[in-house]
Amino acid sequence: MAALSLRFPSDEVFARARELFQRAGFNEDSVEQQAIVDDALLPHYEDGLVPEGTDAAGLLIGLFLRAGKASRDRVLAALGEQGIADLTALGLLQSDDAGMVRAPMRIRPMYGMYIVADHWDPTRLTRNSAEDVVMAPDFSSTLEFLSFIPHTPCERFLEACGGAGSAALVAAQRFANRAYCFDLTERSTLCSSFSARLSAVADFESRRGNTYEPASGLQFDRVVAHPPCVPALRHNWIFYSGGPDGAHITGLHVEKLPDVLAPGGRFYCRAVGNDRREQPFEDRVRGWLGADHTAFDILLLVFRKESPLEFIMPSVSVGHIAVEDVPAWQQEVARLGIVHFLPFLLVIQRHDQPRQPFTIRRTLDPSAVASGAIEWLLDWETLRAKGAAEDLILTRNLLAAPASQRIRREIQQGEWRVTGHSLHVDAPFVSDTEVDPLAAALLPACDGQINGRQLVDGLIAQGHIRPDTDPRAFAAVLADLVSAGCLYVEDCAPPLGRRQ
Repeated sequence: MAALSLRFPSDEVFARARELFQRAGFNEDSVEQQAIVDDALLPHYEDGLVPEGTDAAGLLIGLFLRAGKASRDRVLAALGEQGIADLTALGLLQSDDAGMVRAPMRIRPMYGMYIVADHWDPTRLTRNSAEDVVMAPDFSSTLEFLSFIPHTPCERFLEACGGAGSAALVAAQRFANRAYCFDLTERSTLCSSFSARLSAVADFESRRGNTYEPASGLQFDRVVAHPPCVPALRHNWIFYSGGPDGAHITGLHVEKLPDVLAPGGRFYCRAVGNDRREQPFEDRVRGWLGADHTAFDILLLVFRKESPLEFIMPSVSVGHIAVEDVPAWQQEVARLGIVHFLPFLLVIQRHDQPRQPFTIRRTLDPSAVASGAIEWLLDWETLRAKGAAEDLILTRNLLAAPASQRIRREIQQGEWRVTGHSLHVDAPFVSDTEVDPLAAALLPACDGQINGRQLVDGLIAQGHIRPDTDPRAFAAVLADLVSAGCLYVEDCAPPLGRRQ
């Protein structure tokens, strides 16, 4: 890959370039109008030329998002002498001897900013491409990762494995007092710093280093990471390879989390893990946390399960992993005892006071979960761990969720006998929960007009439970149903619907 062209002149040059883009209509709306499908990356031109007849916005889209070239006369007519001079001074335009102008870097208008990366076309990446290529900030998996990050205020925000730095830039712009972006490569560090200047984003700092080395003793209230996570025997690109099991880089960031995550802070990671014959992935995550693991809660949200071969074949089919590497990789997977690969969102919470930790696993449809549902589950489980959930259940009205009951029957001693009850819900997370028959039977009574204490008193009066039943122990059973999404507590109900 060519040397990085970006340069850092005065703030005035950055300001004029930003104003030029805005006047030309080079913005998120104009880009999305040209996209073929939602979240699709615009393809590069086959002949490498920006088509004639485009307006200024179309010309900039052609140069910066489709890696096209145009004559200097066309660029001059659209941008003016000052515009060309400023973009050239920034290293965003280059001219050749034939009078053609090209853009050496990709610029994506998004979230009200201009985010710089390398020209990105996944179909043209080869195993010989430079390993420090800066990934597009609008690639589908990155957009998904960004959608899971809460925008609630925080003092210090850190994006690890930052790449183009889109998460940290959004944080600095919208909700963090100070946002940091760490990345291993100089190319990524310079790109994110440049984007901050071009977008006039203050309270942002990009630092280069491995994992959290650049922290220099700082702790953060929110740490996010979208690490390299494709399982591969052979290293290709820094943004891509996560070792044979895909989780090597993720593990390094979790292991060192006790050094950088402040009490009460949360870590959000979108990556790929794996279940093994002797160990589910969430147990492995807790092991990574080491001696301090009891000071952390773990929430693992699994998008889907795939067999090893099923998971790796898309990367093989596009040439990102060599076909000849697959047999050796399969042997390594078998040696490790990997049963399934798991695309996931992992959330780790550090305690703000001593208590017992919790570990939860749920199935998550990224396109269907409501905004705020993840935070609701973490907050509810934290209340349970602190012993406060039972009081809410006993004093607030309860409402049954739209659940379905499934009764399991098995043949025993020559007849069908009921051997289990489970409740199924689709929101806020897909869940099948084994329950006591009494718990399933009492749900219809939860009509939003009765609290847990009244439920206990009613069951005692009807003779269904003992008069000396501990109301808090009963409430603890109901708390399980709340956690599973089968029961709602007044003023603590989970958000439903789809993400905004």
